[in-house]
Amino acid sequence: MKTISLWDKTPLALENEETPVLEYYPAKKKTHDGCVVIFPGGGYTHRAVHEGKGYAEFLNDHGFDAFVCEYRIHPYRYPCALLDARRAVRYVRSHAAEFGINPNKVAVMGSSAGGNLAALLCTCDRSFQEETGDAVDAFPFMPDAQILCYPYVSFADPKLRLDWCSKELFDEEHWGLCEELTPEDHILDSTPQAFFFHTFMDNCVHIEHSLKYAARLRDKGIPCEMHIFPAGPHGLGLANDEQHSNPHAAQWGELMINWLSFIGF
Repeated sequence: MKTISLWDKTPLALENEETPVLEYYPAKKKTHDGCVVIFPGGGYTHRAVHEGKGYAEFLNDHGFDAFVCEYRIHPYRYPCALLDARRAVRYVRSHAAEFGINPNKVAVMGSSAGGNLAALLCTCDRSFQEETGDAVDAFPFMPDAQILCYPYVSFADPKLRLDWCSKELFDEEHWGLCEELTPEDHILDSTPQAFFFHTFMDNCVHIEHSLKYAARLRDKGIPCEMHIFPAGPHGLGLANDEQHSNPHAAQWGELMINWLSFIGF
């Protein structure tokens, strides 16, 4: 694993600055020219290792290069995490030749709050003056595919919104953006195709988050593949380790690999 600094000068830095980085996991036996940029979950208060490093190593085992984006979390608020996510995709594209990947085959992958960040990245085309405008920022930030694992998407719907998570994303000044930026209501023509994994009994992020977003993608003619497993709590990750063991749901990882091959990655 190689650690790469995302920014020369981090935008919107606080006094106790956290430096956002990309962790590059190259496949030992690369068999695909596509790659995946991963946003771990953690409610914007932490970043879950099994949804970052765990995914990256799984992708490596299947011949894909992977990048874990250590985006900014509490006490940082919008748009810091989104800026970091955009920068991550741009950085990978700008160094595609160095990594030996196709710049037009960059997928993003996020779980829970990381899924929120991935969906926000794929549906928000706002410009930010904090973006540096350097050579890296000249590359497009929109990924070519999105992989969403039990994603927290519908933060405008009061029945589904998790205030404790949304308040880690939006401070009081930006709270009104919950409705202005909720992904399922702002799908773009450029929003990429998607893969979903969720469990029916998720006790934290209701399955309706995935269902609503997928339905809106369909309305826009954007293809998606969805796998819903009957049992399993929130935060399963690959569902194959001692803490998160669920052999039935663990099938989703191989299904994702099949999907990536199906879409040309």
